[in-house]
Amino acid sequence: LPLLAVSLGAITVWMLRSPRTPVPAEPSNSAPRPLFLCAASLLGSLLVFSKVLSPQFMIWLAPWAALVAIPEDRRSLLTAGLVLLASLLTTWIYPFHYTDLVGGPTTAAVVAISLRNGLIVAVTALFIHGARRSARQA
Repeated sequence: LPLLAVSLGAITVWMLRSPRTPVPAEPSNSAPRPLFLCAASLLGSLLVFSKVLSPQFMIWLAPWAALVAIPEDRRSLLTAGLVLLASLLTTWIYPFHYTDLVGGPTTAAVVAISLRNGLIVAVTALFIHGARRSARQA
């Protein structure tokens, strides 16, 4: 829980200290991007550092990954792909192989859940990196 508080506080302070750009007269796809990335970073940190990672929490990442992937650069599509892969692993584990995890864990179940957790950490790192890069360009 202390790591969660520190990460959420650090991202919030960093977001508040980042340079502000005026809202353009004409709407563009990139105008809210830094805000999307900061919100996604906060959510990713919440998932990474919380004590419980419930399977339905993966649904929370999906809209942010879709919003961030709108510009369709390689890093954004990679982030969306990693969220999709983490969601597929979660679906493979919980409805189908949950008993393999709790009733004397099998190697496949442990590898799958570890890989899923690693993917969530990677997605959060990509969100944070994208938010920092987006703030520098603003």
